[in-house]
Amino acid sequence: MSLTQLPGERLRAGESFSALAAQVSTDVSGVRGGIIDPISPADPEYPSAIRSVLRELKPGEPSIPIALDNAYAIVLLDEIIRGAPPADSAAAEQSLERDVRMQQERLLMNQYARRLLAEAKVTVLDRSLDWAWQRRSAPQP
Repeated sequence: MSLTQLPGERLRAGESFSALAAQVSTDVSGVRGGIIDPISPADPEYPSAIRSVLRELKPGEPSIPIALDNAYAIVLLDEIIRGAPPADSAAAEQSLERDVRMQQERLLMNQYARRLLAEAKVTVLDRSLDWAWQRRSAPQP
């Protein structure tokens, strides 16, 4: 293959995507042959141009060059990884419910603690600590 050919032409001519990525990529994935961790087309960390192309690719198919802010990219979809089966949704729902319940309990406990502090009749015997109590028991804005 000629080094003067564009990467897209070299891919269409049959050159290996990973060998080409290792040779010409400026992305950090280049040293790994262009391999990146699995991504979702809904992941906002990746440019929208790449995400929209991912939705249209078939496994094993390279994309056309994708214009980015100050570069371009060619992606090759290895495989489509399906989401978790619906059985996991019950476990996820229980986990979310537990997290929300704990946050609500924490909020209520903080409100109760503020009310107890406001009603407390405390006499501070150590004058060096009195300033901390006065500051803590002062009404919050």
